[in-house]
Amino acid sequence: MKYKRTKCVFSYLRVDDDSEIDLIVEKSNSEIFLIEIKSKDHTDERDVNTLQRFFPDFKNAKAICLSNDPTRKKIGDVLALPWQEGITEIFD
Repeated sequence: MKYKRTKCVFSYLRVDDDSEIDLIVEKSNSEIFLIEIKSKDHTDERDVNTLQRFFPDFKNAKAICLSNDPTRKKIGDVLALPWQEGITEIFD
């Protein structure tokens, strides 16, 4: 197994009890990923509502939903990915 050292800042955003971005990854190359994490086998527009709402507030960010859904799909501005594929997308 290879270990890759990547300088990233990890945070989250909670606006109120119902509005939260699970993970924000800021990479050293100025890339920003807004990430929603779901354990579901099927993702749809309800799962990415919060990302859709806050996405415009982050300049040059990429919005990603990671889940157990095996199908890669685009839901509005959000790229929904199987979690393994999403990890590769973020950290490669």
